[in-house]
Amino acid sequence: MIRPAGLESTSFGPAEVPGTGADAIEDDYPRARRPSGGLASNVPDLLQFGRWHLAQPGGARLRIVHGKPIGGVYGLGLFGERVGGVEVWGHGGSWGGYQSSFLVVPDMDAVFAGLTNSSLGRHALRELEDVFFERVLGERRRVPETLDLPAADRDAFTGSYANNDGWYDVGFAIDGLVVVQDDLEYPARAIGEHTFEITEGDRIRDRFDFPLEGFARFGSRLAERVA
Repeated sequence: MIRPAGLESTSFGPAEVPGTGADAIEDDYPRARRPSGGLASNVPDLLQFGRWHLAQPGGARLRIVHGKPIGGVYGLGLFGERVGGVEVWGHGGSWGGYQSSFLVVPDMDAVFAGLTNSSLGRHALRELEDVFFERVLGERRRVPETLDLPAADRDAFTGSYANNDGWYDVGFAIDGLVVVQDDLEYPARAIGEHTFEITEGDRIRDRFDFPLEGFARFGSRLAERVA
């Protein structure tokens, strides 16, 4: 992929600047996890890759819907959503104090690439993405309205959930729910009958939902109710 796409500054070598923040890791990306990740790149190369991806006939096959997570769809390696009624596809990256964003808008032949070396960089990237959408599509991402979900419905979701990623305590709040993980509280508002969006802290705008009875989904992973 690197050579066919004409990428000149992309490799499995170390990044030029260290990651920062609470998630920063001094060690190199684990070799055992390659080639699923670990490429170091720069914005010009990512823009070049985006142009190459859009020009390849096979690129469209990566944008065929194969799954429906919270707030969008999955293709093959790409996450899809609609902004202003137009399909947007991309992939975010997060590891060791780095955050990245890669987006393509096929109908507009447009590419966005953003890189940060901060654990909280996705918040800045989110703002830049909306500026990109506004310039390319004429509007930003839609902010979902808060749903006035009855207290009894919200209370039914409370409890403790667990998976290999961690333990989540979901509690009742006057205007939504609150998730406690690693002793940190994340208040959330209802944006659907089973879907909630975090409103404060370093995970603001992250979503979780309750797609099946006895299960919650945080990110892309299901967690089973254990208490």
